[in-house]
Amino acid sequence: MLALNSGRFRLMGVSSLAGFLPYANSNEVVMDFVCKEILPMIKKIPVCFGLCATDPTIELDSYIDLIQKKG
Repeated sequence: MLALNSGRFRLMGVSSLAGFLPYANSNEVVMDFVCKEILPMIKKIPVCFGLCATDPTIELDSYIDLIQKKG
């Protein structure tokens, strides 16, 4: 399963193009809905985190470690 901020926006009834606009922090949106909505529902399906690796507010290696730690 692929978890992207655009997917979250689509679930909210907004166009996928919202994922390209500065409505919210992409990584925070994905982390929030993956941890609260996706991971609790599925146990054996791999989830690919749609990381915005160009986010200047994160230290990339430690954020990747956090993603792995959360599952």
